[in-house]
Amino acid sequence: MIKKFYKELGSKIPIIGVGGVNSGKSAYEKIISGASLLQLYTSFVYRGPTTAKDIKKELIQILKSDGVKNIKEAIGKGM
Repeated sequence: MIKKFYKELGSKIPIIGVGGVNSGKSAYEKIISGASLLQLYTSFVYRGPTTAKDIKKELIQILKSDGVKNIKEAIGKGM
């Protein structure tokens, strides 16, 4: 759904990636599909308060390995 919305809207409005964000990889998948924001909820319940920090750490590694300098550059990259 994120890809469909991004294809239609581009960067006109922010798209929020929701559901299943529990790792840097899942966050990155939503970002390259077009999400410019992510919502975390259930992963906090199951993994605790360090979840955001852990996801951020993994996401930084993924960005580096893909040669992406910042999140903004990655938004919609997978289209």
